[in-house]
Formats: sequence, structure tokens, C-alpha cells
Amino acid sequence: MGKNRIVITVVATVIVAALVLSAVSVAQMHGKGGMQRMGPQQAMGVGQGLRHGAGMHGGPGFMYQSGCAYGEYVTFSVDETSGIVYDYGIAGDPMLTSIEVVDFEYGDTIVSGAVTRIINENGSIAIMLHDTPSAPLNFLATTDFTVKFEVADGVTISEDDTGVKLESGEVSAYILATAPAGVTAPAVTISGQIVTIDAPASSVVLLRAVPVIFGYDGATMTMNRNFVRRMVNDQIGADVTIGAQQSAYCIFDYANLTPMQLSYNNRTCFRILNRTPTQLKIALNSDSPLGRLIGINLDNAFGLQDRETLQIRYDGRVLPCLSNPEQVIQARETTCWLNRYNNTRAQLMLYVSNFSEHILEIEVYEEREEVEPTAAPNVTQTPTSTPFEPTVTESPTQDTPGFGALAVVMGVIVALIMKRRYGRSK
Repeated sequence: MGKNRIVITVVATVIVAALVLSAVSVAQMHGKGGMQRMGPQQAMGVGQGLRHGAGMHGGPGFMYQSGCAYGEYVTFSVDETSGIVYDYGIAGDPMLTSIEVVDFEYGDTIVSGAVTRIINENGSIAIMLHDTPSAPLNFLATTDFTVKFEVADGVTISEDDTGVKLESGEVSAYILATAPAGVTAPAVTISGQIVTIDAPASSVVLLRAVPVIFGYDGATMTMNRNFVRRMVNDQIGADVTIGAQQSAYCIFDYANLTPMQLSYNNRTCFRILNRTPTQLKIALNSDSPLGRLIGINLDNAFGLQDRETLQIRYDGRVLPCLSNPEQVIQARETTCWLNRYNNTRAQLMLYVSNFSEHILEIEVYEEREEVEPTAAPNVTQTPTSTPFEPTVTESPTQDTPGFGALAVVMGVIVALIMKRRYGRSK
């Protein structure tokens, strides 16, 4: 009996321990609102399966299920009692453990395509999360607010003249806090892994990553850093992502970060007029005539074959793209920079020098190799549509063909005449 009691006690202890571990695991997987929590890498894998099962094949757009938002580029979960955002990741890399607006009385979560909006009860604050390669996250507020970003373990935090820089693996992002003229600038403090921002109403608090699908060479990093710097001075129009499906696109309007109400009323107008497998036709306009930069991310919008590339037309004429993106950011005339990353992904940066409505066309065309003709030594060839025949310079002493025989005949006739004349005189 003594041995049986010992065995029973051991088994009971093991069962209790298993239940405790299970409870801890469940507590870790679920927040206060009962939503499921998982790391960004796991969420990205789960989300891909769910998205593909629902027919979402490439391009921006959230699938929202049980408090979890699964995007093509961005994943996170929402506590639907507190409004805290957990486990914010970009391309599977953890970036933020939590995003908390202090004293945020949760109201609702609204998912519309590639935009998730978390609003408080009285509709004075909205957290806006976007599923694009640059993963913009911003706040719309008609009242003062304080937001705390808990940066994930392993993510380095630094500051420069652009803002607070976050680096996780190959993913780099900036937290920018500023305000328009006449509004007090937000106060930013960093303590350990916590970035706290006290923001007045109508100020700008924004997170933006270097687009995660185009690589991280020096030119791309510099261009995106300078792009961030120009966000709030009305030089940036919009950041647009276009995916594989007809409805898979997202427009993030940087010119509308301080609205009077908690909804977007795009100041930069971007309309897809026509779309085929080889062409995108887009109408661009703005409420301001001033020049603005527009970034366009193409992710499976085209599938280029060998010797095919992209060509840009602006108001009907071919617009040559510059090789240096900095020249586009500093441009005063309409110009563009195109970074073709592979056969399915490309990034276009376009500077529009002034606005009324303009038509932008992105089209596939086949590159043609120019073959130079091989010239014979010491012979100059003249380009012509007919087969080439070399011109030979004739010697001035050379007889003209056909005149030799005529000279012989004339000589014979003259000789006969002279003979008859001299014969008579004798």
C-alpha cells in the first residue's frame, strides 16, 4: 500500500505540474481580451496558410481572426479590452512587443483591406496600422495623448537627426514625432526598451520601415532615410503598394497625417484607371499645386520574362529614370527612379513638380540589343536600309568601260579616209 500511495502521489504531482504549465502556456498565448498571441515569425507562417486558403495570393491586405491581424508584410494582435497592440512584426521579424496608448478606452477594431484602425470609445484617438512593405503605423488624434512603444528584445534603439531608429536583423524602421507649424512638438523619451512620446493633438507620430522587399544596399537605405525626413514638410505625397490581385493595393497619404477628423480624406489622389498584365494606367492629382514625391511599390503586379523590363510614361511621353535616387528626392522637375529588384518586385520613386491631373503609365516592354555592323578594313560604311555596297574611288587614268572599242573603230575609219585622199593627190 505504501508503494502504491507513493506512485499515486507522484502521478498526481506530474498531472498538477502539467496543468500548471498548460495554464501558463495559455496565459502567454492569450491577452486580457482573450486574443491569441504568438511571435511574429509564427504569425507570419500561420497567416500565409490562412491567406492562401482564402485566395489572398500576394499583395497588401489583412486577414483578421480572433484578435490577430495577418498581413502579407505586417502581423500583430490586439487586446480587445485595452486596445493594446502586441507582437508587432515586419516580415516575420519582431519589432515591437507592445504599443500602448495610455488611458485608451477601447472602442472598436475595424479592418478594411490593408488598413486596421483601432479607435477609442469616444472616437478621439485612432491607431492606424497598414500592411505594406514600409509598414507605416500612425496615430490620428484630436486630443493630446501619450503612447509607449515597448521595443522587442534584440532590437537596437538609437537616435539621429531623423528620429528614433529601430534595427532588427535586416529590418530597419524609424519612429518620427513632429508637429506642423503652430503646434507644440511632441516630447520623446527613451528608457531601456521603452520609447515614450507625449504628443499634442494634431501632431504627427509615425513609424515607417525601409520597404522590406527590395534589399538593403546603401543607396536604398539613404534614399528611404531622406524620404522619412521629408514626410512632414508637405514634400511627400503618398506611398502606394500594388499587389498581384486587382483589389490588392494600399495608399498611405503622408499629406494627410493631421486630419480634422479620424478618417482619411486623401489629399493626394491616386486612381488606377486601367490594369492589364503588361500595363498600369494611373491618374495622379493633389489638393496642392506644389511638387510632391510619390513612392510606388510593385509586388507581383507584373511578372517579367527574360529581356523584359519596365518603362515609365508620364502624360504620354517616355520618362527616363535616373540611376541615383537622391537626384529624385532633390529634384525640381518631374523625374523618376526605378529599382527593379527581381522579375516580380520593383520600386518606383516619382517626383511630380506641379499638380493638375497627370497620367502615369507603368508598362512592360522588351529590351532590344543593338547589334553593330562589322565593317571591312579601311572601308567607310554609310547606314542605309539597302545592302551595303562599298564605293570604290577610280583612278583618273583608268579608261571608261565601252570606250576602248569605239576608239579602235574610229581610228580605222580615219586611216581609210586619209589613204584615199592622199592617193588622189598623187
